[in-house]
Amino acid sequence: MLMKIIKSDYFLAILISLITTAIFFWANIIGDAFFWEDIVEYVYPFQNFAATSDGIPFWNPFTFNGMPFFADIQTGFFYPLNRLLDLFVSDGKLPFAALQLVIILHFVISQFNTFYLSRKLGISKYGSLLAGIGYSFSMLMICHTIHPMIIYQLAWLPLVIGVLYSAFTKGKIYLGVLSGLILGLSILAGHPQSILYEFIFIGLFSLGFLFKSFKSDEMNTPKLVVSTILTFIIAYGLFTVQLLPAQELADLSQRSEISYEKATEGSLHFKQALTTVVPNLFGTVTGNDLRSASFYLPFEGVQGIHYYWETSFYFGAIIFALGLFTILVGYKDIKVITFAVIALFGFLFSLGSNSFFFDIFYNLPYINTFRMPARMMFFVTLGFSLLAGMGFDLLFDKSKKYRKELIIAFSIPLLMTLLVSSGSLFESFNTPQLLQEGISSRAIGTIVILLLAFGIAFFTSNKVLKATVSGSLLIIILFFDLYTVGGDFNKSPQNPIEDQIPNGYKMPQEFKKAFTPNLPDDIFRVNMRLYQPVRYMAMKRNQGMVDNIMLIEGYNPLLLQRVSPPMANIDLSMDILNVRYSVGIDRNLNAPRFFENMDRFGNAWFVNKVLETDSTNIKSIMESGEYDLKKTAIFEKKVDFKSIEEEPNTKIKCISYENNRIEYKISNSTDGFLVLSEIYYPSWRAEVNKKESEVHLVDYCFRAIKLKKGENHVVVEYDSDTYNTGFIISIITLLLSIVSITILRKYEI
Repeated sequence: MLMKIIKSDYFLAILISLITTAIFFWANIIGDAFFWEDIVEYVYPFQNFAATSDGIPFWNPFTFNGMPFFADIQTGFFYPLNRLLDLFVSDGKLPFAALQLVIILHFVISQFNTFYLSRKLGISKYGSLLAGIGYSFSMLMICHTIHPMIIYQLAWLPLVIGVLYSAFTKGKIYLGVLSGLILGLSILAGHPQSILYEFIFIGLFSLGFLFKSFKSDEMNTPKLVVSTILTFIIAYGLFTVQLLPAQELADLSQRSEISYEKATEGSLHFKQALTTVVPNLFGTVTGNDLRSASFYLPFEGVQGIHYYWETSFYFGAIIFALGLFTILVGYKDIKVITFAVIALFGFLFSLGSNSFFFDIFYNLPYINTFRMPARMMFFVTLGFSLLAGMGFDLLFDKSKKYRKELIIAFSIPLLMTLLVSSGSLFESFNTPQLLQEGISSRAIGTIVILLLAFGIAFFTSNKVLKATVSGSLLIIILFFDLYTVGGDFNKSPQNPIEDQIPNGYKMPQEFKKAFTPNLPDDIFRVNMRLYQPVRYMAMKRNQGMVDNIMLIEGYNPLLLQRVSPPMANIDLSMDILNVRYSVGIDRNLNAPRFFENMDRFGNAWFVNKVLETDSTNIKSIMESGEYDLKKTAIFEKKVDFKSIEEEPNTKIKCISYENNRIEYKISNSTDGFLVLSEIYYPSWRAEVNKKESEVHLVDYCFRAIKLKKGENHVVVEYDSDTYNTGFIISIITLLLSIVSITILRKYEI
């Protein structure tokens, strides 16, 4: 039994996937290099907070004065492999190495799943290995380690397609249910744009075989349609637990209308098609030395290194040539047509404003809500990788040698490369003189790779080389090619945990002790960012989620509309936000330092005076500074309360402060409101003396709870209706899917 497993193709695929991934990311695995950019500033703090929290962290009190956490779709809390991170927590923190390993693991998963899909499509063992390496180590995948939620989803996509294809060919609806189950679990990783694009990919894939089912009896048309629909429905149902809270958050967030110009930001330039053969044509960016970043291509007149990782897609000249070979030979085969059309669709869409094609779809639902259309280039990388696997198998076709097609297929990338190496494009591309020699050298390298690959392909088609030899040689050359292009991208020398601020999260122990609140007795926030007279950050942007420091700043593409109160001056804003330490300029030293705020309101205070206004006037009233907010609460609706002139005698004690729950004991001599220096959100519920009480929106963005005079026990707890509804739908979907698979499989349906 063991020997049978060891000799199986899938065991070989796992072994090759592990070896190639280990080689590619060895420096990261042993701790000599580190992922960088958003993985450090955004992903790690979020995953650290999720892994170190008790239960589901619905609320994050450590950035932007507090904001929803679980509802932020990109946290991916329920993505199964994210929860693996919980196992690595040590001394109250998630090791950065653990996050790196989970990301790296997805390159093994991606290769294996692509191998699985390829085998289901009828591609040989070596052709499938080629496809897996080409797709998984393409620059689109390597560069998006910066946004690992994209990697997570794309790693599972080939498995979804493979299972769905089996549903088509076998006529088994239970496999359609299974593909939906896999898709639903994978999209919990939480990248909405990738989810949309994956659904489009699956739709195009299904359409290709739907057309075939009309013309032949090989596939059952009704079962094909049912399997596809079930894939979408089940994935949607599983995702509902995350989707509904995310939609609620989106409705309450700062969402400017995305114009056409914004939606097409990051559109692929047509001339970037040449990077299919010369990946450094427009410069490079690597994590080991950002100062030497040479990417020079402007987008709408703006240059930025982020456009490099958003538009890079190189998947190997060998993959490109073999993919073209497949198209030339098998253009009548439905599998070839389907993946060629998918690749063409992805390329044309990725051109964004540089092509008419994007405009056709711009006004369709959701399409115009995302930037960076070049992210759809995974249609090309996956499509061509699969076509290349098919092309490898065509070399062994006994009926015909396809010499002419082979020559044409390799001549196209060869001519493209010769055009670049000649230097004739440098002037029109405004290529910096310093880069021209390196680009020409890389072009020569591609020529060598193409000639070697052509020689191997030619001798293979002439039966000189066996599949084992030619397949192994092409795999080695392809992997070497991709490694030389992308191997350094993720090798930042800066250790996010061990390096001192600003390069890492490590801060002097005395600072950390001073800035960390002693909950629940001493609750306060910290202002660590300075804009005037100089720009300065005393910590990493999301340091709060790493060290439990309650910051008024942070880093998140999604912010609540009301994240901070509009006050007459910055000092009043710091007071009501309960900021104890605020960064400023020491004029004697002419350097930044922290100042203690002695006038802060505290985390909670009691008022017995109210002012009623509406949402159109609230900002101007707050900014006027006319009212003492420590005595008066400003409502944006009618409230059943009359102001009391008597000065209240109040004692407030916080007896519990957790992410999702706060508990107070209050003794107040008059009726009034307990006002919390906590950001309002509709999912917060309150109980006063074990009776439900409304949480009011006051003072533009804060919470308040009405109290009768006397002794009061107040519990404020996060309880989301959207989460509860979504959870029920997702659980029902999961259970029905499992039951359906069991029953349908038993009856071979």
